[in-house]
Amino acid sequence: FIAHPGDNEYAREHYDKRIAEIMDPGYVEARIELRKKQIKGDFNFENMPEKAEKALIAARRDAEKTVAMYQAALDKGMHRHPAFPFEGKRRGIADLLYIEPYNLPSNGRHGEQKWDWPIEQPLKMPKQERAGLLTHPAWLAAYSLNEDNDPIHRGIWVYERLLAGVLGDVPPDVDAAVPIDPHKTLRERMEPLRATQCWKCHRKMNPLGEPFEMFDDWGRYREVSYFDEDGKIYMRRDGQFDRLLKQGKLTTRKIDATGEIAFSGDPKVDGDVKDAVEMMQRLGRSDRARQSFIRHLFRYFMGRNEMLSDSKTLIEAEKAYLDNDGSFKALVVSLLSSDSFLYRR
Repeated sequence: FIAHPGDNEYAREHYDKRIAEIMDPGYVEARIELRKKQIKGDFNFENMPEKAEKALIAARRDAEKTVAMYQAALDKGMHRHPAFPFEGKRRGIADLLYIEPYNLPSNGRHGEQKWDWPIEQPLKMPKQERAGLLTHPAWLAAYSLNEDNDPIHRGIWVYERLLAGVLGDVPPDVDAAVPIDPHKTLRERMEPLRATQCWKCHRKMNPLGEPFEMFDDWGRYREVSYFDEDGKIYMRRDGQFDRLLKQGKLTTRKIDATGEIAFSGDPKVDGDVKDAVEMMQRLGRSDRARQSFIRHLFRYFMGRNEMLSDSKTLIEAEKAYLDNDGSFKALVVSLLSSDSFLYRR
């Protein structure tokens, strides 16, 4: 779902109500009257008629811009993106967190609408860009650093959660920091980790995390990295980025999102992958990944690791999942109605 509450009927009602409200001929004057009431009850405007007058002028300007913005979108046959529960960028929610990470064009507070928001959702994203939850901006952002991706911890997540792998702690004599160099991509800076003393552990995680380099730390799909005139990597994606790109002041390097699935215990799964989409598709068809997922769900509900005596529970849980076309609900019901759960200690 993109800028959508997940309920199509509610979304349609909200769109229709909001559009009817703003396109009403009396909308602008109603906003002015509302602002007058606010000013009257605000002590900050006491004995300050000039300030109050400026506030009313600003309120009229904003209301007229809103009407014009909606009218332009409707004239194009588009549904204008309304306010709550689909908040605008001025509140730092929808455009910022739901739109731009999907590589969709956002608009400012009074900017012209650039994308036709489908009311009937969920909508399908390009198959070459997204494939499941691990390519969702929410997961990608959660497993990112403040200013860059985090291939190591993304790889650890895949290795432990989907391939049932176990990794030891970082040795106390190892400097785990990735070298900082603004002239190199993250993958280039991680090359020292391929040294023999590091690679014996990092070979299990890095090749699983590096395919996600096809996304940035916000979860936006990308094919290239940008560098400024000083040869430093350029991470901003805003108006300044657009200007520099138009002026030809940014150079690019193609993203290397190749990786490898190894040590899975399943020869059908192991092998090189060109990017995260191919890796997710291969893991999605893997018995190993499915069983590892069920095992982690078991541990969550039982509050302990599985034992040999839980084999029947795990087998029945997997059967329930498969018999119900991959239903998570059926999987949970199977686990919570098992002897392992009912007689847990």
